[in-house]
Amino acid sequence: AEYFRKMVIAHELSHFWFGVKYTGKDGWMTEGIPQYLGLYAVRLENPENVKPLLAFSEYLDKMIPQDAIPNNAFSENQALYIKAYYQGSLALYRIGEMLGHAKLLEFLNAVFVNNRNPDFSEFDQKFAEMYPDKHADWLKAWRVQQ
Repeated sequence: AEYFRKMVIAHELSHFWFGVKYTGKDGWMTEGIPQYLGLYAVRLENPENVKPLLAFSEYLDKMIPQDAIPNNAFSENQALYIKAYYQGSLALYRIGEMLGHAKLLEFLNAVFVNNRNPDFSEFDQKFAEMYPDKHADWLKAWRVQQ
């Protein structure tokens, strides 16, 4: 419960901190990025502490279709809600583990510097530009390509 509380606080603080300055067209951008930042904040304290939170996210992830995560607006609809909060943050977390979380944060910042309200294609293009050798793994994490 303590780690979940810390994750939620970091998630909500990221909404407060960024406000409407950075949004995005997909649910994973509006809720998945703050959820990822919450997971990352817990991980910074102790990588072991994030494991139960990841297990919970993975449990919810399996409750809905395993189709592409991007290009879905945020919605209170259960499947889109899970896609935004849990599938989106898991994709980001897995990319952070592959790339390094600091590099992922630099990448996210680079996209938002160019456009405060990007779509997935802008993230995809920037990732391919910055990390061409990891682009196939990026697409796999987003379930855009198997």
